[in-house]
Amino acid sequence: MSAAATNHQQEVLYLLDRPTEPFFVPKGDRRAVFDVPNNDFLTERFRPVADDLETRFGEETVKVPVRNITFPDLSFPLQLPRNANFSLFLPYHRAMATRLIEIFMGTIVN
Repeated sequence: MSAAATNHQQEVLYLLDRPTEPFFVPKGDRRAVFDVPNNDFLTERFRPVADDLETRFGEETVKVPVRNITFPDLSFPLQLPRNANFSLFLPYHRAMATRLIEIFMGTIVN
């Protein structure tokens, strides 16, 4: 496996380090920060302070570039509130999870 592939895998693993914290908080032992191209990835709560977030953690962080993408239709999964309980035993929640998996795997069936 090439060094570039290993590096990309490590960058993805940073997303799993403290997943309940926002992605702009330093992650991992290298204090990686995701460098997003615009504020579309931020929730309404963090958009007013977006400019301050870029310089907040200084030079000791590793910046992980994030490509600008078009957002898939997440309207169905986002019907479940962020802090709501989730259970795969509920058919409605199972359908939401299925939709997210289809989006992540790139096999969206309409």
